[in-house]
Amino acid sequence: MKGDSSGIPAHIAGTDNLVILADDPAPLFQFHLEYEHVFEDSLLLDNISSVLTDSHGRLFLAGERWSKRQVHIFEPDGTYSDSLGNKGNDLGEFQSIDRMQILDNHLVIFDETLSRITRYHLGARSWADTTSVKAGLNHSNSPDLERFTPVPAAVFNDGSSLLAFKKKRNPAYEPNGIVQFYRSDSEGIIYPEKLLELRDTFYLVGDYAGRPAPFTLKIPERPLFEKSVSGDLYFAHTDEFFIRILNRDGEQKAAFYYPYDRKLLDPDEVIHPRFSHNDQLLRIRNSAEYPETWPALYSIVPDDENRLWISTITDNRSELEWWVLDIRTGTVLTRFTWPFSRSIRHVSNGSVYTIEQNSMGFSVVVKYSLAAEYTKSSDGNQITQIKQGFGE
Repeated sequence: MKGDSSGIPAHIAGTDNLVILADDPAPLFQFHLEYEHVFEDSLLLDNISSVLTDSHGRLFLAGERWSKRQVHIFEPDGTYSDSLGNKGNDLGEFQSIDRMQILDNHLVIFDETLSRITRYHLGARSWADTTSVKAGLNHSNSPDLERFTPVPAAVFNDGSSLLAFKKKRNPAYEPNGIVQFYRSDSEGIIYPEKLLELRDTFYLVGDYAGRPAPFTLKIPERPLFEKSVSGDLYFAHTDEFFIRILNRDGEQKAAFYYPYDRKLLDPDEVIHPRFSHNDQLLRIRNSAEYPETWPALYSIVPDDENRLWISTITDNRSELEWWVLDIRTGTVLTRFTWPFSRSIRHVSNGSVYTIEQNSMGFSVVVKYSLAAEYTKSSDGNQITQIKQGFGE
């Protein structure tokens, strides 16, 4: 364990390879995001659920418009190139695109709604195969998981998969749930060792005409999961600044904790004026019992240079504070505020990709070049040299 362990919660104190981040750590860098260009090509997208780039810098974005879902491909300079797939239940189609991954020259799409994985050949840009997670599972090692819904989360080079098993529940009567992470082999047999368990998304419950009506906040308490390009697995829960990094076998490589001061939640802030125009929604939200504070975290984004980007909740709901950690040393490289409406979703090859809204209110991806200015050397002297990226 590195850092001051006093006052650490009991469920965290015994964690392997734990790094406790210093209180109010002094960043080593000043951070600069310089606008490059926007990826839109008049697509008029209502929502973008996932963003990814390949080794050539091509951008893949999962977009929705008029209930039509596709993966759109752009060249590095922002030129529109092609699209893949469509909304539906047939092979090569999907109902949702919850995350994407590139593996062995294939684009892999994870569809939580249909509990299946769809692959496309990147070279030919054609459908390769679709695998149903539910149909292929063998529960002989873990019969209790039959009470859970399997959701595909990641695939590995050996053909095994990471699955998130979400406990089946009606959030109106069971606002708290759990999600368990297991691996399964290429034949769908579940490995008996559970990698991790987290609390699932928390629902608030209001009353509508005597019936419970569940809903989530704009910034909900929820589990966070990401897979890095190196194959490591990142887990967190938004209720605390505690991130664990596991390899695919479930061995914990590192963990980071910071005693983050959660911000007070004023129910009026989320009820008025947003829902004052709708009597039904207003009644539901007025009758709900709210937590005293907002979550600590909003998102985590591992990049391709052993850095972890962590967004935290501030007193100003229109912005987030981002931390960038060197996961090899636990060093806080930088901290900076960034608008909530310009969500950072992907960082690769010295570029930062955000999801924003254009002047007409449609969702677009914007690319920024990343530069960092050293603020201090190891002896505390000021350094003014500018370099692209960090850790050079």
